[in-house]
Amino acid sequence: MKLKALEREKAQLTERLELQSRDQMGESSNMNKRYEKERELNERLGEELELLKQEKERKVLDLQAKLDKERENFNTRKREVEQRAAKAETKQTQLMLGHEAEKATWDTKMTEFKHQIDELKSKNDRLQANLEAKEQQIGRLQQENKQARRDRNQFTAMKNTDSAMGAAVGAGMLNKLNLPGLGGAGGPGGVLASMQGLGKGGY
Repeated sequence: MKLKALEREKAQLTERLELQSRDQMGESSNMNKRYEKERELNERLGEELELLKQEKERKVLDLQAKLDKERENFNTRKREVEQRAAKAETKQTQLMLGHEAEKATWDTKMTEFKHQIDELKSKNDRLQANLEAKEQQIGRLQQENKQARRDRNQFTAMKNTDSAMGAAVGAGMLNKLNLPGLGGAGGPGGVLASMQGLGKGGY
């Protein structure tokens, strides 16, 4: 009895072991399948991750190239701006120096012009004074000339009056004397005429 019980127990144990073994084999198969799926998934994810890394590296390289190009363009524009600024500053300095030089030249010319104007004013004043003196001298000479003409006319009139009076006195005296030989000279009238002629031409 005991042996049969042991055999039954053994058979049960054997069956249970077989069931466990089959279960373990099924579970192992399932685990293998799951492992394969996981491995495939990991491989696919790895490939996708590699693609993402490559895409990221490509984008980084593109961005770096773009950044380098923009940096180069910026440096180029910066150098151009600096060169234009330097040229503008040089031109401004030249203009300022030229302006100062022109201003100095103009100041010198203005000083010379002022001196020339002062000299011309002084010369004009001297000429004006000389002209006024000449006009005064001409006025005096004209007055003197008028006075001289008046004096000469008065002297001529006085001389003519004196000559006529002398001729009349002489004629009267001859008439009173009644000298012979004077009748051929035209009488008393001829003598008077002769004396007047002498009176006019005697001076």
